[in-house]
Amino acid sequence: LGIGQKDGSHFYFTGMYAKDDENSITLDAANQSLTPKANYLFGMEGRLDLFRKKLSLEGEISGAMLTRDTRDADLENEAIPTWVKNMVHPKISSSVDYSYTLKGTFTNEKSATKVTAGMRMLGPGYTSLGIPNLSTDKLEIKSRVEQKLSNRQISLSGEFMWYRDNLIDWKRNTTSVARFSLNAGFRFKGLPAVNILFAPTFMTNDALTGSSDKLDNKFFVTSVFTGHAYKIKNMNMYSSVAYFMNSSSNLDSIITENVSVHNLMFSQSVGFTFPLNISGSFSMSFAKYPGEYSRILSGDISADYTLFELVNSFIGFGTAYEKQSNKKNTFYMGVSLGYERYINFEVRAEKNLYHSWKDNTTNYDEFLIKGIVTTRF
Repeated sequence: LGIGQKDGSHFYFTGMYAKDDENSITLDAANQSLTPKANYLFGMEGRLDLFRKKLSLEGEISGAMLTRDTRDADLENEAIPTWVKNMVHPKISSSVDYSYTLKGTFTNEKSATKVTAGMRMLGPGYTSLGIPNLSTDKLEIKSRVEQKLSNRQISLSGEFMWYRDNLIDWKRNTTSVARFSLNAGFRFKGLPAVNILFAPTFMTNDALTGSSDKLDNKFFVTSVFTGHAYKIKNMNMYSSVAYFMNSSSNLDSIITENVSVHNLMFSQSVGFTFPLNISGSFSMSFAKYPGEYSRILSGDISADYTLFELVNSFIGFGTAYEKQSNKKNTFYMGVSLGYERYINFEVRAEKNLYHSWKDNTTNYDEFLIKGIVTTRF
């Protein structure tokens, strides 16, 4: 209920009511968690566009009450107005909390610049049955800057996010997380595209150094990708190289060993003037864990042929080898029939061979036939 359009300046009142059917749950002494619940949510949210929509200001505030068991006794408290009791029917298992969001966005199409900054608070007792997996007990600040250069052939972006929990000091320790992200993309005509990402994350809490509750972790993600589409005679070629690194370290005195994973992949595809495509890839993965080192080499090659833009047949082979551990080979073939991407039928046959040098009981030799139906709406 309100005024204005959702993608422009507006002001809305929001509300939600949800209640479980009490008769749908069988009374059982062993059932300690599944109870009929009720949820009320009231809020306001708005947006104001200024300077020909170059600057956008947004905000939202909402309060929520959750009753964990609607069969509980009514909450008797003289501080609660009668009209509130009549409207939301609070029980002894009811809790109330709130959340708010503030956000500002500056966009300049002429200079290809976009800056976003905002904050969000979710109280520890804020619960909406409409979003059952919502992460609460969090104060979060987030900002992002995007800039395009050289006729939008260069894309640069940076993002910062920080949050902490334990907003009402009800946990033993308070945890805070800071995450950075730097991304650069290059798309020059006639040259390979390049994308570079670096994203470190730092997690810490206020527990005493040396205690079992202490957190002081660092995580680093780095990825580099380059790909190029080109032609050789009448063949459409695409080559790419991707590198990914994920590492973590714990600076606490109890756990000091680091973990790192490196992956390097080469891929190539060839498209002919007739509807035949051939693609292949080769990858190397190296992982280091406390007291363990893993190296995996893998590759695959496949071909697919399309007939009348409806029927697609495919065949392929894949293999993976982990030094002094295991190896796996897969051969597959199949056919699929689709209609304008709305529905697709696929029949696929697979032959899988797995052998472990560490544990022979896990070896297997299997043949599978799969039927898959996919629809899109």
